Amino acid sequence: MFKNDALSCVTNSRDFACLSALTSIVPTNPEILAVTNQANYAVKLNDRHQCPAVVSNLKSVGKTLLLAKNINMRSTPSGTLQTTIPSGSVVQVLDWETRAAPTYDRYYKVRYQNVDGWVYAGNSSDSASWVSDGSYASLVAKLVIQPSYRGKVMISGGINLRSTAATGAILIAIPTNTILTIQAVQVIGETNAVYYQTSYSGKTGWIYGGQVLPDQTLTSWVVAN
Repeated sequence: MFKNDALSCVTNSRDFACLSALTSIVPTNPEILAVTNQANYAVKLNDRHQCPAVVSNLKSVGKTLLLAKNINMRSTPSGTLQTTIPSGSVVQVLDWETRAAPTYDRYYKVRYQNVDGWVYAGNSSDSASWVSDGSYASLVAKLVIQPSYRGKVMISGGINLRSTAATGAILIAIPTNTILTIQAVQVIGETNAVYYQTSYSGKTGWIYGGQVLPDQTLTSWVVAN
């Protein structure tokens, strides 16, 4: 989107409504605009994971949902019906999509009975009647480990502890099978890459915990212990 002589962008068209929230612009239709002399304008590439902070009650990756009603789970947000998850079930957000600004209909990718699928969870005005915050301790599949809980390093050859998530300097290597206490969680980019803040051998930093998209690798890197 073009605002104040700058281009504000996301890398995937599915996040168009999110971009609308981030820029406070509500266009009537998604458009790709050809801007003359693009090199003359500043370009801001937004990480999609900024969106839950600006869209009312949108749950971020890793959050736990408690279903307030029976909700159909589909193969994609508008795909074929897989099953119906009963009211009172607790599931974890693995991915999300929001559509139709300014109502911001929201869909969550979750795992239920070892199957991944998508559930509709209302919009900005009625989402609380669909889902609320659930208890992480009640989850059957704890795929994205939450702060104060422990994780076990699974990846062969161990894992690097870095000063910052993703690209920070390597502080120390952590061996396979090490048990760590998770202090914070950060999710980055289109793959929903998960990074955990933790401490090991007197050093505090970030480890890579796998990704959700396009294929889930979380359980290959660090698992809840």
